Amino acid sequence: MDLLIGLGLLISTIMLFQIRKISDSIGILALQSVLLSLTAGVMWFKTGISHLLVAAIFTLLVKALLIPYILYYTIRKIDIKREVERFTTQYTSLLIALVLSAMGYYIASDLNLPSKEYGETYLPVSVILIFLGTFIMIDHKKL
Repeated sequence: MDLLIGLGLLISTIMLFQIRKISDSIGILALQSVLLSLTAGVMWFKTGISHLLVAAIFTLLVKALLIPYILYYTIRKIDIKREVERFTTQYTSLLIALVLSAMGYYIASDLNLPSKEYGETYLPVSVILIFLGTFIMIDHKKL
């Protein structure tokens, strides 16, 4: 299950490099939020820590449902149909994203953490997502 959630987070982030309209990114944001909620839920199930269950529920309600609804409502209300403007082409940004993903995986594999019992899959994914998120903010002219 951990591998599927991590893979879903990576694929959804790479999908952000292929969007054309700003409104398309809201659906991907909602999907990523559901996957983050699942991550907290799975970790709660494995560890029994009640704080993780609370985090999973709040992430699902607020970040996966409420915030995307507000963003969609705002886009409809002010009638935005803006396309994403990038510094690089779609294919160049996808290639850079793949290189950053390989680099993030390599860096995370060298980290020796004291306890890898529960979150071994999530460490490389989180490092890769930090790299890709930073690149998205740099690559998009208006975000």
